[in-house]
Amino acid sequence: MILDHVVQAALSESPYVYLGYWVRGSEKMDYKVRFSPIELLKPEGWTLVAGREPGARDPA
Repeated sequence: MILDHVVQAALSESPYVYLGYWVRGSEKMDYKVRFSPIELLKPEGWTLVAGREPGARDPA
């Protein structure tokens, strides 16, 4: 499904694919942190998370 979202974003010339919200520690949602780049919405705004190690579970 994610790859289809990427294809649809490319076809519509959208520079982003939004995977929805992520709940830290949720095994069902952990797949989202395997995609990069990843941005987190924090009180100060969207923050790019860089330098994640493969298999990292907590990008914040």
